[in-house]
Amino acid sequence: MRTIRDTIFIRSADVKYEVSNHKWGNNDYDMEGWKNMKHSEDRPLPVHEATFDPADNTLNSGSAAPPMYLDLKEGRLYKSEKRVAPYYKVQ
Repeated sequence: MRTIRDTIFIRSADVKYEVSNHKWGNNDYDMEGWKNMKHSEDRPLPVHEATFDPADNTLNSGSAAPPMYLDLKEGRLYKSEKRVAPYYKVQ
């Protein structure tokens, strides 16, 4: 069994937004603790710039990464249009 902590940071950068992703994994079967997943098969998204589209509440970055879908009322972010496994906004 493995636990993954996945965090997405969105920062304002002029007219666009800078999107970065950090992942940490912890295996239940070893004593190595939390390890950065930067070089694993399930690595984080590369840092990229995105624009916000208010028509459908998406962050779009062209070919750098797939669009991300925002639920502004609930403070949630989804990495797919199916809107499963939300990321929650942390203050």
